[in-house]
This record gives sequence, C-alpha cells and structure tokens, in this order.
Amino acid sequence: MRQSHYYRQRFALGVCCCLSFYFGLCGQEPAIQHRNTITSVDYYKISSSKRQEVLFFYENNWKVYRDIALTNGYISSYKLLLSLVDSAGNQHLMLMTEYSDSTAFALREERFRDIIKQTSPQGLRLPLGLSYKELRSYLTPVSSENYHTIAADSKK
Repeated sequence: MRQSHYYRQRFALGVCCCLSFYFGLCGQEPAIQHRNTITSVDYYKISSSKRQEVLFFYENNWKVYRDIALTNGYISSYKLLLSLVDSAGNQHLMLMTEYSDSTAFALREERFRDIIKQTSPQGLRLPLGLSYKELRSYLTPVSSENYHTIAADSKK
C-alpha cells in the first residue's frame, strides 16, 4: 500500500513538471519573429591603398543619410560593415539598409534624394584631394541585391 502511494506521488509530480514546462514554453515569446521587411545589400571590394578615404566617405555621407532616414521612419535599420582583411590583403565593405515594407522600399530613391539635397546642398563630403569619380575608382562593386526578411531575432 505504501509503495503505491509513493508511485502516485512521483507520477503526480512528473505530470506537474511536464505541464509547467509545457505552459512555460507556450507563454514565452519565440526567439525568432517573422517580419515583412526588405533589406538592400551592397558589397564592394576596397582598394587597400585608399581604405581610410573610402571609410571617411561612407561614414560622412552614407551613414549620415541613413541616420536621418532612420529618425524620419523611412528605414528600419542600417549597417555599414567592414570585413576582416583576408589572406590576400583585401577587405570588403557591406552596406545594408532595411526597409519596413515594399512601400518604403519603393520610395527609397526619392526619399534619399530629398535627404541628400537638404543635408548636402554643396555636394558630398569627400576626403581632401579626391573627386567622387576618383573615390569610386577605389571601390570594386561585387554585388547588389535585395532580400525579403523571412525570420529575424526578436530584439527589434
């Protein structure tokens, strides 16, 4: 008699643990949430001799325009990434801009044109002694693609 009571207690305890585990999991937010965003990604190979000038240009133009677009709600996020130097001494620059939906993506050219016009009426900020054409010669486009977000972390 005493032994069956022991097993019933263990069984009840096991059921309670399983149920609390199950309901605990169901009540948590998932680690991955689906979003309907579009991310524009551009890759460039940087000439190692002009790395500082290229970074100056992107930090003082591209980044500034994204900060304004983010403040105005035109974009969801952006990233300016620089790769580690590979064994051949090359580096790549990756420019990522995330748009909240297809409407924001469709309006991107118009909105950035307005931001550039308002922010830089005298033109782009260039490193001393370089024209835009010269600066662009130190960048080799690798690819330019647009992606739909299927899943992302829930930190946003």
